[in-house]
Amino acid sequence: MPTDIAVYFGLDGTLVHPDRPFEDVVRTAFERCDYAADDVTVEAYCRALGDLVDDCEDAPYARAVEAVGLDVDPELFDAAIHVVEPGFTEADPDATALLSELARFPVGVLTHGEGRMQRAKLDACGLTSHFDAVVVSGEVGAGRPDPELYALAEERLPAAGHALVAHDLQRDVHPAVEYGWTGVHLGAGATGAGGVDEVGDSGAVIAAESLTAVPGVLDVVDR
Repeated sequence: MPTDIAVYFGLDGTLVHPDRPFEDVVRTAFERCDYAADDVTVEAYCRALGDLVDDCEDAPYARAVEAVGLDVDPELFDAAIHVVEPGFTEADPDATALLSELARFPVGVLTHGEGRMQRAKLDACGLTSHFDAVVVSGEVGAGRPDPELYALAEERLPAAGHALVAHDLQRDVHPAVEYGWTGVHLGAGATGAGGVDEVGDSGAVIAAESLTAVPGVLDVVDR
């Protein structure tokens, strides 16, 4: 059955999950550089990194080291964290089966972060081959809620309509709905598979309690 809907998924917290807090990931990367980072240093680094990623800056992991003024080779740290973070990332147990079930849809990833890192997570979790497009804010120079991000995503997967499945209602789902996409809110905060999570000025957000509920929701959307 042909489809008129292209489906994008968020990445972190939606299809993949860290197996430990991000602060521990950063600390481990510093350890690989023979640098003992205390809690204050790790917190300062994470704050600087977040600002750089939000601004879609190039090489944010290395530049955050410089921004905090640490006695660490930024390139060495960059290489370390690009090994450590993907290694501490796991695919959601239902992700592979879900993506196989959605083969009739054009499927992509729409994610906020640095391109090399986000793609490394997909590779580490064995998910890359399931996607027709991967759109990363750091690669395209536009992040949520910039309309340019969604316009570029539509160019990558042309279709009559687009849907975004993501776990973060405020940061991920709402901007997509405001742009005119169908929003599917994934996770414990959702009201139930296929139910209306909330209705705003830009449209309704559909609820899916887990990844296993997503195909049924998309079948309704695609009718």
